[in-house]
Amino acid sequence: VGLQEGESSPSREFTVTLQKHEGARLGADVDPQGDELVILEIVDGGLVKKWNEQHPEAQIHMFDHIVQVNRVRGNVNAMALECKKCGDLSLTIRRTEPNRLQSSAR
Repeated sequence: VGLQEGESSPSREFTVTLQKHEGARLGADVDPQGDELVILEIVDGGLVKKWNEQHPEAQIHMFDHIVQVNRVRGNVNAMALECKKCGDLSLTIRRTEPNRLQSSAR
């Protein structure tokens, strides 16, 4: 978001909103790296998998970075705690595009 067509950038950010109710799981195994949570695996039965099935144009991928949860940014412990709360979860995701190019260049 915020990039114009034809503008090159190593990454882009987008926001998804998930409805988390009691007993629901986010369904993403994450690894804290710096001040971001990196998605290592998307688990069956979780909210992320459901989002991906319902929004093929805006899927969350493995190795995407969660940079903000609701209004919490820059603190991985606070972001992880926020993910455990019920209600609306607004996740800001950062995707680094060159990773695909590097892995397909082998």
